[in-house]
Amino acid sequence: MIQILNNRFYRLAFVIGLLPLLATLPACSTHPAPPSSLALPPSHTGTLRLRQVDIFANGLGFFEFQGLVDNDSRQTLRFSPDQIKGVLRSLIFQDMGGGTIGGVAFPTHPKKVGGVRVMLARRSSLRQLMEQLRGTSVALYLKGRGGRPLAGKIISLVRQSGSRGSGLVVRADRSGQGARWTINLFTHHGLQAVALFDVQFIRIKDQRIRAAFQRALANLAKPIRRNGSTVSRQLTLLFNGHGTRWVRFGYLLTAPAWKMSYRLILPAASKSVAKGPVLQALATVANHSNTNWNGVRLHLLGGQPVSLIPPATQTRASSGPANQGNLFGGAAGGTGTVVYRAPVQPFNPLEGVQALATSGKTHPAFDYAAPRVTLPRGQSVMLPVLVAAIKGRSVDLFDIGSGSIHPFTAIQLTNASGKYLPSGRMAVYRAGTFAGAAQLPVFPPKADHLIAYAVDQAVSVHTMSVKSYRVRISARLVAGILYVTSQNRTHLSYRLTNVSPDTKTLLLRQAIVPGNRFQRSNCPRSTFHGFNVFTATLARGGNRIAWILEYSIRVSGTDLASLNRHGLNALAAKKYLPAAIRAAIGHARTLRRAWTQAQNRSATVQAAIDQVNEIELHLRANLAIIKKVSPVYTTMAGELNTQELRYQKLQRTLQLRQNAVTAARDAFEHNLQSMKIGPLSILRR
Repeated sequence: MIQILNNRFYRLAFVIGLLPLLATLPACSTHPAPPSSLALPPSHTGTLRLRQVDIFANGLGFFEFQGLVDNDSRQTLRFSPDQIKGVLRSLIFQDMGGGTIGGVAFPTHPKKVGGVRVMLARRSSLRQLMEQLRGTSVALYLKGRGGRPLAGKIISLVRQSGSRGSGLVVRADRSGQGARWTINLFTHHGLQAVALFDVQFIRIKDQRIRAAFQRALANLAKPIRRNGSTVSRQLTLLFNGHGTRWVRFGYLLTAPAWKMSYRLILPAASKSVAKGPVLQALATVANHSNTNWNGVRLHLLGGQPVSLIPPATQTRASSGPANQGNLFGGAAGGTGTVVYRAPVQPFNPLEGVQALATSGKTHPAFDYAAPRVTLPRGQSVMLPVLVAAIKGRSVDLFDIGSGSIHPFTAIQLTNASGKYLPSGRMAVYRAGTFAGAAQLPVFPPKADHLIAYAVDQAVSVHTMSVKSYRVRISARLVAGILYVTSQNRTHLSYRLTNVSPDTKTLLLRQAIVPGNRFQRSNCPRSTFHGFNVFTATLARGGNRIAWILEYSIRVSGTDLASLNRHGLNALAAKKYLPAAIRAAIGHARTLRRAWTQAQNRSATVQAAIDQVNEIELHLRANLAIIKKVSPVYTTMAGELNTQELRYQKLQRTLQLRQNAVTAARDAFEHNLQSMKIGPLSILRR
């Protein structure tokens, strides 16, 4: 049991199933025994107090109490009703002096039969109050009734669409539509609807409801505690044994998530060998509990323990006086005239600041432990948890294609502190002067980051030219698709200018695009986190030219089946294509021409058939209006018979032509599918 308690992570095994809790810490004190049928041991004055607080990055906190008790003792804790269930599920305790744990006693509050409760919010409207009176007998005094009340029981309040023509005060909702509220009332005459706007006075007949309103109003007049609740429930821990002995207990609650911020102290630029940068890490911790932290061991832990306690919200501002201690020096007070003089030496942010916490190995990510932290309730503190040298070099960073002409002032950091650094805001100071700010990402040990924090207007980068040209490499013809592989070369040149009195190291950064390949440059190249980085050294007051040559391999495809014979003619005329591919395209062009000619012949026969159909239609129309015994009728009937014979002959010819079209198309498609040539090199001309 002792080993389990000594490991903070085994304590989390008790929190599975926790319900949401408020981020408050209850006061721990001793009280006289309450009147109860449970036989409790007498209360003894002990030294039980908060000894250790563990706060995780997701806002979950473990609070541990330790101290001495005498004989049979009890310890009383007070919690809000929302906290009580979670505390009972996570509470662990231990008697290390040979005693036993007598259990946990807490009073229950069963609901009173027939009890009435009225909730009065800060901005309760008349409608919200009347919704709590559903089923209650009331007397409504309405406008225009001459003081005669309308008695009945409230059934419900209904929101309806309305207009200003109804005489009611209409309040526009989010959709822009008007709305009004109607009270459905059950009277001795039956059901009746009354507009809420017409109600001037309400008299409640039930004495219990009036008493509930009186109690609710009395609660509003009571002072509100810091945790916003006037109701608390107590837990009594029972310790049974003899003599004075050491006991401990702990539980889980939500706590404001701690935040990390950083100060990066850079050395001043000089000709002599300067010291490396120093990184200060400061953790902001808030005590939003009801207990003062007096010399507690504070652990700031990483990770995300699994719990049903919701993550803590953003740290809210303290309502009490701020405890703003000067971390970098003191200030002397006095009377009379005060004259401020500029210091002889520049401001040194490292003087007088040392880490108040040590880093352990409890958590695989990080664990910062401060041995003695005193923090009154309702206040926050900023603790320097790390002051360590870190590897880094100052550079200028320019992103190619950003559209800017000035690079960023940046620093390339290597985490040589051996500590895991969570993400946080970072202020950069150089020679005692603020130089810029940046966001430090998650920084594991031995990791590298390139962080920009300001704009360097002393250095400019002007694009001189961007030249691109294409060189075809090879071609292949597979299944009727012509693939041509090309190498696209791009030549970038920039003019770099440095007007500052210091030598600058400029990094030209370019995102690595899949398919693009670096060829050569007059600047050394390296890769860093998905970027090509080209390093150029600029002498003070000088300028130089930087150029980069890169290429990309692209493959374009052309489907021969989608081209007509003119498109095939143009493709076969491409002299850069190998002779074998050009011959295959020429053969496909011949087959495509045969297919086209067969289609044309079939179309000619179809046009003749359409003409015969028109002649026959005209002849049948004339025969319908001419007398059958006339010579004209006989002549037209003979012509109709001739056209019918011609139609049958053309139909047989069309069938043959369509068969020829199908054969030509199949030959063309089969030729395309059987193509498999290359890849063959393309002769550069």
